Amino acid sequence: MSVLRTRGERLFDAVNITVLCLVSAVVLIPFWLLLVDSFSTPESVYLREFRAQFLPVAWSITAYETVLQKSAIGTAYANTLFRTIVGTLLNTLVTIAAAYAISKRRLPFIRAFTFLVVFTLFFNGGLIPRFLLVRSVGLLDSRWALIWPVLVQAYTLLIARNFMFSIPDSLEESAYIDGANEITILWRIILPLSKPIIATVALWGAVMHWNAWFDALIYVTDHTKIVLQLLLRRVLLEAQIMSMTDVDLETDTAVTEETVKAALIFISIGPIVILYPFAQKYFIRGVLIGSVKG
Repeated sequence: MSVLRTRGERLFDAVNITVLCLVSAVVLIPFWLLLVDSFSTPESVYLREFRAQFLPVAWSITAYETVLQKSAIGTAYANTLFRTIVGTLLNTLVTIAAAYAISKRRLPFIRAFTFLVVFTLFFNGGLIPRFLLVRSVGLLDSRWALIWPVLVQAYTLLIARNFMFSIPDSLEESAYIDGANEITILWRIILPLSKPIIATVALWGAVMHWNAWFDALIYVTDHTKIVLQLLLRRVLLEAQIMSMTDVDLETDTAVTEETVKAALIFISIGPIVILYPFAQKYFIRGVLIGSVKG
């Protein structure tokens, strides 16, 4: 049975579609032009600027070869991969375990524990006390200084806790009758039902670790432990592109500073852009349920 739609509803949909298309164009066109620059020769970049070309006049991967051949970039990439993989695994493990614990209504002092978590959303020690704490425990100039201080995020913990509130208590009660303990219930019942929130926590953790650079700027001074985003910041903001490459950009006609910058940007955002579509359905479901339950 077809549903008749009023003229106002059709107009509303048309306006929504138009606005969304314009917003998408504003977001995607700069990325596309930057991608075109990264695969362009210096001559085609010059032509695009004056002819508004959306495809390279001449294709070239020299900029990517220039970026990938530099050892400093390879080291920064490896450090970022270590931080992202290890940090995300630890973030997810600790967050899910803590969320399961504080989602138990029978837990003594449950309101006090929840208040302490919420309190950190509004108040924290500040930058200087955090730096002094990291230094006092011997983590300064260590890769672990980028992982341990951000092991659990209060907002993510509350979202995961609220999600687990939505799991019926009858499932756990049945498991208790069958002789299961807390670890068995968590492993065999809670985790399989919590795939959406696990994917959400993991995605948030991966994005946070991959994009973070400020803590590396503060806690790490060893150039062999620099992360990719901090290196990218120096390239873009401090005009250190020539020191990051093995070629003289003023004399080499195969690449320019703009093409190398564009290639480095896409190398730095590539893994997260590739990862997100696979986790999107779990991400949306986890956020919706975790936000409204509890």
